[in-house]
Amino acid sequence: MSSTLSEELEVLTSDFKVFTTNQGSNTLKKKLSLALDREEIRFFDILVGYFRLSGFDKVSQLLKHKHTRILVGINTEKNILDATQDSLDDITDDLVKDLQVKIDENQFDNVDLIKYLMLNQRLEIRAVRHNNNHSKLYIYRNENEDSHKSYDNLRGGLFIGSSNFTHNGLIGNFETNINEENQYHIEESTKLFNILWKHADRLTDKDIDEKIFKKLKNYPRKVKEITKENISPYQLYIKLLIEHFGSRIDFLSEEGIILPKEYQKLSYQIEAVNDGIEKLELHNGFFLSDVVGLGKTVVVAMLLKKIEHTLKKKVLIVIPPAVKIQWEDTMREFDFLKYDIISLASLHKIKSQSYELIIIDESHKFKNSKATRYKQLSQICLNKKVILLSATPKTIHPKTSIIKLHFFKIPKSLA
Repeated sequence: MSSTLSEELEVLTSDFKVFTTNQGSNTLKKKLSLALDREEIRFFDILVGYFRLSGFDKVSQLLKHKHTRILVGINTEKNILDATQDSLDDITDDLVKDLQVKIDENQFDNVDLIKYLMLNQRLEIRAVRHNNNHSKLYIYRNENEDSHKSYDNLRGGLFIGSSNFTHNGLIGNFETNINEENQYHIEESTKLFNILWKHADRLTDKDIDEKIFKKLKNYPRKVKEITKENISPYQLYIKLLIEHFGSRIDFLSEEGIILPKEYQKLSYQIEAVNDGIEKLELHNGFFLSDVVGLGKTVVVAMLLKKIEHTLKKKVLIVIPPAVKIQWEDTMREFDFLKYDIISLASLHKIKSQSYELIIIDESHKFKNSKATRYKQLSQICLNKKVILLSATPKTIHPKTSIIKLHFFKIPKSLA
């Protein structure tokens, strides 16, 4: 039995390295996904005649961490953009009609994601103002077009051919696109894109709200009431997390967390800061017990900087002499000034009323509640907020842990 044309094309092109044809697994969607998944690729430019949500959907998740510019031609099809502000109504009306045909959660999610990426300056969309554009060009690269005067460090590539940014262009139709990773081709195509971009009209997040969302018949989406009869296992799991962790489920809020230039924001440190602040408010203190090298001093500095405006008195940091320089350097780098540092030998000199927060580094060393320094420190901590730091919080005897807990609440026998 003779094979069909599509079968022959699939067999022929399935192993092509340079050409994509959308036959079998040799799709532009797959090739773009592989290119955008490379860690060094941070910028993505798209020049097409047609742009639809069906195309955006195919690579949308990969665009969350890129900076993407989409440039659409005119008089090819008015589905997303057109040349002037007056004609935006026509384009968005067409998009609304496109959505009204078959509206599902995924389409709403894509429009929501487009708006989110716009607001976070991750996505820009414009329309070519002059000269009808029917070009199809996809450029992915490691550097911003304005980040260098020369293009010597450019890495990435481009796809050029027949595919629009639509479902059919990325996987549905038979298309021919060629992949180039020549540095000079990336340079020339980027320069061409920039000229067209400069003279194009912009679609804003307000256009999304005013010209698309408000015209959809079933928007806003109806929220389905969750009851014990229809709750899913995943929804029940989320509910458990919310009930257990409370406001900590706020997905690592970075608001108010300021770092010096040479520091990186690490998620586990941000989580420790947010959790620590909550525990200070609820319990007047907490243990910070990361292992050596994970940056307990940095976490404390981040926390202090975030609550700095709420502190009415100074912070007292109690440390072994060997780490004094480290603490002073860190406080200086974070520009935190409302503190004093003392060693254990100077506890007797402290006037506790001058402080509202006591930080005790290497707190595991306090094992004997009858020791003079322990009693001095206990009095200093009385009615104060306390943070205990230790890389080895676990002790052989439970009594040792109880002794450290007394820093948070002084027993009557020691008061």
